[in-house]
Amino acid sequence: MERPQLIENNAKYYISYSLNNCRENRNRLYYIIFNTIVLSTFLCIFGIGLYYCHDKQTTPYEKYEKQLKDQQYIMSKIREKQTESAQNDNITKLPLQ
Repeated sequence: MERPQLIENNAKYYISYSLNNCRENRNRLYYIIFNTIVLSTFLCIFGIGLYYCHDKQTTPYEKYEKQLKDQQYIMSKIREKQTESAQNDNITKLPLQ
């Protein structure tokens, strides 16, 4: 005995084809949305990184101030060593009172 069919073969193929097209369209839409989100996230992170690097860049005035501060530090250390060596110039190397 033959098994009864509730729908015709043509309707069955049409529904199957229609469902496959719906699935493909849905997957295509999901891929587009996913790729757009990933691209925008990447661009935001890259943009924030560039902004941070640009913001951290020192101005010529700040460079000059840092150089001046370094020079003053070096000169103070040289003066300390000179005074230390001048105090220790005596024969016994004892500190002067």
